Amino acid sequence: MGDRRMPKDVKKDIGRLFVFYYVVTSGSFSKAARELSMSRAAVMKNIEQLEEKYQTKLINRTTRSFDVNEAGRNLYIHAERIFKEAKKACQYLEAQQHPEGSINIQIPYILDREETHSVLSKLRKNYPRLKLMVSLGDAAENLTQKNIDIALQIGELPDSNYYAKPIMKFSTHIVASPLYLGRIGTPSHPKELINHKCINYRHCISGSQWLLKDPKTNGLVLFDLGEGTSADSERLLVSFAEAGEGITTALNIACREQFRKGTLVPILEEWTYPVTLYAVYTTHSNMAKKTKLLLKLLEQELPRVLRS
Repeated sequence: MGDRRMPKDVKKDIGRLFVFYYVVTSGSFSKAARELSMSRAAVMKNIEQLEEKYQTKLINRTTRSFDVNEAGRNLYIHAERIFKEAKKACQYLEAQQHPEGSINIQIPYILDREETHSVLSKLRKNYPRLKLMVSLGDAAENLTQKNIDIALQIGELPDSNYYAKPIMKFSTHIVASPLYLGRIGTPSHPKELINHKCINYRHCISGSQWLLKDPKTNGLVLFDLGEGTSADSERLLVSFAEAGEGITTALNIACREQFRKGTLVPILEEWTYPVTLYAVYTTHSNMAKKTKLLLKLLEQELPRVLRS
């Protein structure tokens, strides 16, 4: 290990070296003073202090001009190197305040909506040097291979080494149209779903069953479903139910407008339970600043816009 102790008064010397660098670069004490927002006398005093401390003449001065001697020219080489490295360090710190490069986010199909778009637009406006890449997908998997920085996932998380941060909760509903219920009848218990047309999400992890919460025990119970349509899109499920084709499940953000219009109504409400929206990512301790900014924005803004 090298000696990391600094020479005495090194902070003052570094400041004087910067003044010396500006004087030599500009070729004038007056010009250097203007660039440094100092008086000409203060600039000259810095050079004198440097020369006096190290007993080395650096600049031969006259009333009208000056000449950098050999010692001054050699010192300038070192001062220029210090100045350039310091400038690079400041540029690095500046870049941390204004992150740049690409950042990739995956959002579920159901969140491909104006509210989510507005949050992502805010990131682009706040950090214009960032190139935002957005993909759609419901499964937070293979994030490294797909170069995904953050994936949003609703509900159960896969077993993996990923990190997950809860963002908000969505209420869920079992829904049907008044047209369908008026024609077929309203089930009073989930066991009766087997006798109804049920519109199911094609990739539902529980297959052709729905996992519901028993209001008496608070335990989760699987119930068989009657045969019906299946789809990859929650919007399609809601649309089919709205058309009177059967009973489906939906997040509140997918059906609240239909509730308002009366084209869908909730049933078996005591059996449903909220699900969590997670932000899933691959690294934690050394997360890039741009990823931290996106995560913070999602935490702050998504609950606000999606609950409104």
